[in-house]
Amino acid sequence: MTIGTWSSIPGQNLAGGGMEFRTSGYATDGDGGGARYRVMTTLEAPEPGEATSADGIRLGLSYEQEINVKMFGAVGDGIADDWQSFEDAKNYFDVKLEKLNAYVDGDPLEPNLALGRLYIPGGVYRLAQPWQINKCAIEIYGDTGVQGSRRASILQGDGGYTVLYVQRADTDLDTKVPNTGKSGDATILRHITITMSSAADTDAHGIRLRARAHLEQVQTFGCGGDGINVVATSGSADFARHGNANLTHILWCKSTANRGCGLRIEGADVNASVVLGFDGQDNGSWGIYDDAFLNVSYLGCHTSNNGRSDVGAPGYTNTTTSWVQHDGYRWSLAAGQEALAASTEPGADDLVWIRGQAQAAPATGLPSWSDWVAAGKIFVSGGPYACLNDNSCSVFVGCYSEGAQPHSQLLAPRCQLIGGLHGSPVIGNYVGGASNAWKFDSVTAASVTASVRTTGAPVAVRAWNQGAAGSARGASLAFAADYKADGITPFDWAQITGVAASNSSPLTRSGRLIFSLWDKASSAILNTWLIDQETFQFRPATDNIHDLGAAATRIKSTYSVNFRPGPGIQTNTAGLGSPEGAITASPGSLYQRTDGSAGAGLYVKDSGTSLVGWRPMASYVSASSSFGGSSIAPAGTASTTIAVADADLGDIVDVSLGVSLQGLILSGYVSATDIVTVVLFNPTTATINLASTILRAVVWKTA
Repeated sequence: MTIGTWSSIPGQNLAGGGMEFRTSGYATDGDGGGARYRVMTTLEAPEPGEATSADGIRLGLSYEQEINVKMFGAVGDGIADDWQSFEDAKNYFDVKLEKLNAYVDGDPLEPNLALGRLYIPGGVYRLAQPWQINKCAIEIYGDTGVQGSRRASILQGDGGYTVLYVQRADTDLDTKVPNTGKSGDATILRHITITMSSAADTDAHGIRLRARAHLEQVQTFGCGGDGINVVATSGSADFARHGNANLTHILWCKSTANRGCGLRIEGADVNASVVLGFDGQDNGSWGIYDDAFLNVSYLGCHTSNNGRSDVGAPGYTNTTTSWVQHDGYRWSLAAGQEALAASTEPGADDLVWIRGQAQAAPATGLPSWSDWVAAGKIFVSGGPYACLNDNSCSVFVGCYSEGAQPHSQLLAPRCQLIGGLHGSPVIGNYVGGASNAWKFDSVTAASVTASVRTTGAPVAVRAWNQGAAGSARGASLAFAADYKADGITPFDWAQITGVAASNSSPLTRSGRLIFSLWDKASSAILNTWLIDQETFQFRPATDNIHDLGAAATRIKSTYSVNFRPGPGIQTNTAGLGSPEGAITASPGSLYQRTDGSAGAGLYVKDSGTSLVGWRPMASYVSASSSFGGSSIAPAGTASTTIAVADADLGDIVDVSLGVSLQGLILSGYVSATDIVTVVLFNPTTATINLASTILRAVVWKTA
């Protein structure tokens, strides 16, 4: 039986009309809110969406698991506040699911067995306050998430608050609360657009996930903060970050013209999530920002025109920038360095500003650093992709970026960017597995222009260009600015070139890896070093022009088996035992015996090029003392002693006096440990008188 609109029920008498009724609309006929209603018993608890007739007949919705938001009075004209209608629809599912005992084992943090489905017909639904999915998981779907389509299902906030939250049982808005026993965990959002009429508040996001969710073909546009914000750390002392969104899925979603990031995934509990086919364009900060604790997989994503001064939410362009023009170059702001951006001139600290390609003058979307500072405008880090958590194992596979953008900053040491075409430089771990992965040069070899820097743990940049079977293909990476030596302005690029002789596999191919400095002004390559796989050598490409270390910047320690100075014929080495008969070397070579003793610690090769010809180089100790003079008769003798530390019986002794001996014979010997006896003998026929002087003794240690 059809009884008109829902709003007309209180004015009708329905007794005797049956047990089920149908309405033609909610407020007016054909407004989309028509539904089937059943007669409720007097014992049933109140339900959202029910109505009571003039004669006391209670009518409740007949639908159990799928309803239309217009059944609760939503208008969808972009003017009326539809928040209460959405709230009533959510509460309807909560009541129904409680009746069905749909919570698993009574644990509100588990997904619900019975998932309610809420349909949002095409239209603009103004929500004048945040709408929170916090009582049960709901599948929410619209006609299309394509903004601008006449059939688009759009949720529009007024600005100053996040439009839609998916909450855990112990989260509410942006804080933590006592466990309510109910959760929006495992909610599904499909085919909807979320936007704002004002983007003044940079903490106001389109969607904020504090619990696990599945987003599919969802679009955000013109938000003050991030389009999609997934920030969750279970147990965090910062209640705004508390939550658990592990295993979230984001499929074929798009975020454009937001003041913050297109997609931000951050925290210790957003792990093992999957982002497939995400598109981030014209956002004021990052297209995709990843600071997850553990691996998030990004597959086939796209970014363009992020971090520029001429993008962001309508009405807020030209208020922030992530890159600038200065001193003839483009400079990207390093992630997390916003506080130092205005006070640090680009070029003064490469941990704040990262130099890119040459840029003679400011351009659209690329302002002058000096002008931006003078105007007191805001710097934010941004660009195509960022991955920053040192623990992260996130991977970007087949993603690409286009349009003029700042650098991607994949600084997490275990993060990987695999494949894809990138129109802006990439800092971090890169494995180029497809043609055009790094803008391959069709004439010579694969090449890429990029910058490399590290924060904390080191990063690596890799390129792999596999040619046809049996072909010789090379790959080169040119790294800008960050390898610049202070005060050596011309040497402002470093280049790494790999020359492959075969391509059986990237691990076994032969060839050389070349490191060089390039004088950009003259296009001359200078000071080249190479790793030669065929000869197993790390060496300069040109003889006798390079230094390893410098007087002011020395190498602390070097470790090697052999050291070959000069022309490389002689060998300096060390080992156990005597080298005689064991070590082949050329004359002039040195050997340090690690188990040597006095007089047998250092050996020199005196002759030959075979195993023999080694001689120990004796060591000595010495001392001196005053000699008081003496008168020695013919055939007479005189003696004295001198203390020489470490002198032992049997050591060889040399002695001398500081005056003429006048024919006397001077000798010495070790008479006791640490004591040398000196003897003067007069072999002449006349008495010889010696003046006071200095007595010196040298004791040669024997093995």
